[in-house]
Amino acid sequence: MKSLLTSWLSSLGVGALTAAAGAACGVWIATLAVTWQPTPNRGSGSAYAVYYAGLLAAAAGGIIGLVVSRWLAQAGDVPMVRAALTATAIHVALLGVIGGV
Repeated sequence: MKSLLTSWLSSLGVGALTAAAGAACGVWIATLAVTWQPTPNRGSGSAYAVYYAGLLAAAAGGIIGLVVSRWLAQAGDVPMVRAALTATAIHVALLGVIGGV
């Protein structure tokens, strides 16, 4: 059985990886949305929209990664890679649903 500190450090690592993947996907979706939705272009309005969409996706990814990792950790010895892939898949699926709307 792993120590509690190692488990929490790996959960924070999964959260960071999911946040990075979520930020990249969020910026990509926001960039696509700016091209076909009316966004104010004066004063860098579209750049702010993309920036804040990336920040929001990163924050959501961190929370989703931490929650999914802790949920899988209580189920038993789950490798960090499996937790990271599961959390990233959930986050990217959510971004795809939100971005498709």
